[in-house]
Amino acid sequence: MTFGNKNSILTRAENLDRIRQLSAEGVSRTKIARQLGVALSYISIVCRWEGIVTARHSKVDIDQLRHMAAEGKTQDDIARKFGVSPQRVSQLYRLEGIATIVGRRSKVNRAQLRQMAAEGKSCTEIANCFAVSQLHILRICKREGIAISNPVKRGVPPKVNIAQLRQMAAEGKTKADIAHQFGVAKSHIYRICKREGITTRKPARRSIPSKVNIAQLRKMAAEGMRQADIAQQFGVSKQRISEICKREGITTRKPAKGGAK
Repeated sequence: MTFGNKNSILTRAENLDRIRQLSAEGVSRTKIARQLGVALSYISIVCRWEGIVTARHSKVDIDQLRHMAAEGKTQDDIARKFGVSPQRVSQLYRLEGIATIVGRRSKVNRAQLRQMAAEGKSCTEIANCFAVSQLHILRICKREGIAISNPVKRGVPPKVNIAQLRQMAAEGKTKADIAHQFGVAKSHIYRICKREGITTRKPARRSIPSKVNIAQLRKMAAEGMRQADIAQQFGVSKQRISEICKREGITTRKPAKGGAK
């Protein structure tokens, strides 16, 4: 059998009316080819040229598919339910205009989301309830046409009161303290201070670890203890004890030559 042109195909399509009848009854191309005893490719070409639409997805009930999608079922779950591939379900999603649901985010129940939005719950509260991101909730609400109160814009930090920031800087607050007070990142406060010309107090540098007590160190040095022993007592390095002794003018016993104690 040749497939040179349309006429050569249609001359062999003696059962064209039968094909139209079976397709109208909802029979798939595979079953039509089996009943007529011809190749599936032959039926596909005839249907394409004659504009015949067949039930390609007869295994999947569209109403049930929509219902399962609304319940938050993933495409993999739906595919296993109908006994088809996830790719087939994805095609149906696109053809029928059904919102795609990603597997790990299927925990968001649309009916419950609508109810919470109607109760005036904020985007943050809804996201925390479903244990997903606020951006994901916003996407669902936009796609489903759900009005939500107090939506949070992505990438926009909370507003910082400049006057209050200046006052806190004048009180000697550091950038880290101010950022913690406003609930924003330290880098955000840094950019505002640079733009507004606000100077904040630099954090105090602790040159001496809190575990090293200077008075106790002097006493241990006066008792003839070596720097290595003192370092072991405080749980710091020998170099750290050497730096402190040099800065504080503390003299310690030098280690004996030859490694003798």
